[in-house]
Formats: sequence, C-alpha cells, structure tokens
Amino acid sequence: MNELVKTQECPFCGNEVDDYQAEWEDGTHEVKCDSCGKEYSVETEYEFLGWRIEKICTGCGSVESECFCDEPDTGEEAQ
Repeated sequence: MNELVKTQECPFCGNEVDDYQAEWEDGTHEVKCDSCGKEYSVETEYEFLGWRIEKICTGCGSVESECFCDEPDTGEEAQ
C-alpha cells in the first residue's frame, strides 16, 4: 500500500485505528493491530505550507502580533 490515506488502518484486516490511538509522530513506526495482532509499518507525511515570519519586539520580547507595548521596538531605527 503506497498511496497516502487519511485514516490509519490495518492492511491485513482493515481495522481502523481511532485518531487518538494513531501514530502521529514523524518517521516510520511499527504498529501492532489490536484486532488481528499482526504488525505493520506506518509513516506520517506532512505537507509544508510555508513560514510565518514576524518581528520580535526588543522592548517586551513578544512577536509583533502579540506585542502590546505603547511604542513597540522591533529593532528598526526611527526615521
């Protein structure tokens, strides 16, 4: 089974694993089926969506969107 699936299920008996019991960590993991007892391998694959970049206020140390300083100082010189 090489295609990506949205639910983790046993390739031997088709038993579907509940989300709270599924293996979500990066990498390849061996899993033992609760239903048939056979072991199989699962590997998570995540899609990179991009970077969220924000300045950090040197006054309070918060990211710009969470800064509540009167005059946020994000490291830029006043002009």
